[in-house]
Amino acid sequence: ALQSSKMVLPPAKVIDVDGVGTSYHRAGSGQPIVFIYGGNFGSADSAPSAHAWNLNFVPLSERFEVVAFDKIGQGYTANPLRDEDYTMAAVVRHAASFIRAMQLPPVHLVGHSRGGFAAVRIALEYPELVRSLTIVSSGTLSPRVGTNDLALAK
Repeated sequence: ALQSSKMVLPPAKVIDVDGVGTSYHRAGSGQPIVFIYGGNFGSADSAPSAHAWNLNFVPLSERFEVVAFDKIGQGYTANPLRDEDYTMAAVVRHAASFIRAMQLPPVHLVGHSRGGFAAVRIALEYPELVRSLTIVSSGTLSPRVGTNDLALAK
């Protein structure tokens, strides 16, 4: 088993995605896996980064090309270019554009929590980008008024 001290993402790189400097980590080779973490912009307790995937990223990089990126307006990725783009729709568009800009499709898409919501929207709106879809613990997909609606109601 790998020691936790070795579960560190490789140094970040930045790619321009529709005018937004987007931070990402990439390692390994093989079929690509793209990770989308949960959380949302706007509050410190709900704004993780690509590092949320460190325990999955390193072991999977031994068999796959793995990519974890910071969503628009979070981590080390730049903020949306317009105030009206602080939406989940913009997060989905940015993530899809990132996958295209990295020349990765089709990818194994893995989403956690609110990242699961984004991953499902990508699969529905841009099916050509997705080889498989894995959702990890995503209450945002529950059949009720979702946390996205509440969190972004302002």
